[in-house]
Amino acid sequence: MKPKSIHQTETYIVAGDEVPDGNSLFHTFPSLMRCADGSFLCTTLVGSEKSGPDGRTRVFKSVDGCRTWASAPSPTAHDEAENAGWGYLMCHIVETSPGRLLAAYLRSDRFNPGEALFHPTTSGMQHTVVRLTESKDGGRTWAQPWNLDYTLPDLIAPGQFLLLSDGSLGMPFEVWHEWEKGWSEGPSTRLISSHDGGKTWPDAGIIARDETRRQIYGDPRLARLPDGRLVVLLWVHNIETENDLPIHRSESSDDGRTWSAPISTGLTGQIANPIAIRDALMVGVYQKRFGADAGLRSVLSYDAGVTWDDTSDKPLSGFGVGTDKKNPFSGYEEYSFGYSTVFGISDEEFLVPFWISNGKTTYVRVLKVKVI
Repeated sequence: MKPKSIHQTETYIVAGDEVPDGNSLFHTFPSLMRCADGSFLCTTLVGSEKSGPDGRTRVFKSVDGCRTWASAPSPTAHDEAENAGWGYLMCHIVETSPGRLLAAYLRSDRFNPGEALFHPTTSGMQHTVVRLTESKDGGRTWAQPWNLDYTLPDLIAPGQFLLLSDGSLGMPFEVWHEWEKGWSEGPSTRLISSHDGGKTWPDAGIIARDETRRQIYGDPRLARLPDGRLVVLLWVHNIETENDLPIHRSESSDDGRTWSAPISTGLTGQIANPIAIRDALMVGVYQKRFGADAGLRSVLSYDAGVTWDDTSDKPLSGFGVGTDKKNPFSGYEEYSFGYSTVFGISDEEFLVPFWISNGKTTYVRVLKVKVI
């Protein structure tokens, strides 16, 4: 019997101010994970601007099912102490064994505070490097970080870790170009893997790449199906026309070493998060930035994300308004919500962290959602 609806059952505020005041800061790029002891950790970028040079990664911990949150040590602390000119973006954490954590974060060169994160003409990003660090005590302390050993002549923006079927770690990422340098290899999305707990990353599979360099297959979000296949949903954007294409889907039957050619799902939106419920039943949580029905939305699929049931498509929350800024780089400052992910907590329940505007700055919310 097909489920008929998706229900938002609870909502929590992780960090930032729902009602802004003179001291409110921007909180963006949230990433949520659950530890073996049942606690949750959520990272977020905090600063006086949405993408300003003073942004710093901060961590919040909940021991009561996301209801309340307290500050915890940041994986970026060593780098912050070494050079105040570095900036930061997304940070993701995974537990490799009980109490042992691995974090990956993007560190950027922000030595000229007057320059934006993205070049105003080329949309190239400031020079960045992916940094890794680990904690052996559940996040109370973090080791000296090191650079990701998998490199490209272009820039890498890491996504959330996932555990592969053989016990290895996977890290999806998208590739972008640096400031005024232009592309070297061109835009792509890949999945790299580590067989030693995150110290080295020798293997990579290309999920999607446009040889014409006109299209970005960005913000990969992955889910594992009950039969072991990996499914990824991709935000597809045409760089030349500044138009979004429908969300695309690809799958892998060998833990991400090879991928099927990406195909359109027909679903119109940007960042899209798949979560496998049971059999071929899947929920998609996606962002829709344009039009009257803009916002964070959810939709059901009964064939593992190949097609989506339009009749089940509904807003997930009352937060977020649309925009007419179609360039995701120059228009980012005007976006009112973003960087949604999903985290399963039971067979039919999952959490959705995202950032949202309060009219002056931004804060981080988590929604609890159930499929009925």
